[in-house]
Amino acid sequence: MPDDPAEPRSLQSPRPALPDRLIRRTGYLLSRLGATANASLVTALAPLGLHPRHYGAMVLLAEQQPVSQGTLADGLRLPRSRIVTIVDHLEALGAVRRRPDAADRRRHALHLTAHGRALLAHCDAIVEQFEQQRLACLSQAERAQLHALLARLAVHDPGFPGPSWNATDRRAAPPPGSDGAPGGDTPPD
Repeated sequence: MPDDPAEPRSLQSPRPALPDRLIRRTGYLLSRLGATANASLVTALAPLGLHPRHYGAMVLLAEQQPVSQGTLADGLRLPRSRIVTIVDHLEALGAVRRRPDAADRRRHALHLTAHGRALLAHCDAIVEQFEQQRLACLSQAERAQLHALLARLAVHDPGFPGPSWNATDRRAAPPPGSDGAPGGDTPPD
């Protein structure tokens, strides 16, 4: 009997190729690559009891401490109600310490502890290895170009989490290991 289009396909059929219509959609590719990259990074950080959001919080603290929980939430572009669980988790791990703010006793200033700095260094190594694996198919020049283009998109995305994307300095830093070239025009302020 010939194939009947009304007859259901076998559930055991091979995975179909991604349709050209989707391959041509940059937004779709960014979305899918972002989702799979996030899932992989979640898996890579899980043995440390961390999630990418914890990594982001520790990086921001390492560069800008002491900060309040509100400032941390604003820097990561997260609702203030969500930052509490992130800080609570990092505090339970001994990575962050809350101290009374000298300027306003109603607030607590967040500080990365020595254990938090060591944990952050371990995370940095995991993220570096993750990036090397994910970008292995690209040359160093292609990696630098990809980074520059993604950073340029991030500069123009009002919801992108990152305290360094401000009106006075919109140039993205080159990725580690690149030749330091910005890789394109600096976006206008």
